[in-house]
Amino acid sequence: MLPADVRAVSLEALSDMRQIVCALREAAPPGLERLAELVESARAAGLTVEVSGPPGGIAAETGAAAYRIAQEALSNAMRHAPARRCRWRCGGRTRSCSSTWPTGRPPVPRPPAAREVTGLKGMRKRVTPLGGTLEVGPTPEGGFAITATLPDRRTP
Repeated sequence: MLPADVRAVSLEALSDMRQIVCALREAAPPGLERLAELVESARAAGLTVEVSGPPGGIAAETGAAAYRIAQEALSNAMRHAPARRCRWRCGGRTRSCSSTWPTGRPPVPRPPAAREVTGLKGMRKRVTPLGGTLEVGPTPEGGFAITATLPDRRTP
């Protein structure tokens, strides 16, 4: 292949990639307005879910992060919680969103290399850019809690 051909193919590939990236940027990520769908899906899978909140008027980026965190927390509850119960709360000035589920026993320990590889790590990646915090761990009642505090940077 001649250098001019390589250049032409590369420019075409770059143009295609830019179109894909632009399309992805335009697609709005789901936010808390779709929380009811998420909860109904979890309930249909056999999980008992209690929901409090969310307050209205949350900024899009905060709502998208909260939705993805709730999605992962509910997924974790379905996989790891024998009690099959989960509570999800969102509210307050800092838009604190939390998911708690009782397991009835401590979580099964995993090797250190396997900890926080996917789900929890992904949650941290959503919380950190917003200036929020993520706390995870067992509860005194024998469950497991994920608490994300997501500051809403909008001016009231």
